[in-house]
Amino acid sequence: MNLRLLFRRLKGLIARIFYPRYSTCGRCGRPWSICEDHTTIFEKEDGSPHRGCFPLCEDCWRELSPEERLPYYRELYDLWIRQGSKADWSMIKKAVLEEDELTTL
Repeated sequence: MNLRLLFRRLKGLIARIFYPRYSTCGRCGRPWSICEDHTTIFEKEDGSPHRGCFPLCEDCWRELSPEERLPYYRELYDLWIRQGSKADWSMIKKAVLEEDELTTL
């Protein structure tokens, strides 16, 4: 584990005391109230690009390859399915593997 990630995780632990109800980055655990999310846009089942997700903060997203990012997206997808979503994993996976810094929000 690199020192930057270790520092972000420590900061995340402390921040969750002050922001206990905020969702967090799946890798470093910082609440969205103190970090920038990285939104990945993927197509809906009908082909329109109107869905997005952000399991990683911008810092963690930049440090990982597309293949290294996939488990975090899969974890969020699995949560959505447990909550009744009809999201399509193949569309999310495709977006993650094809995404680069120029095509994101």
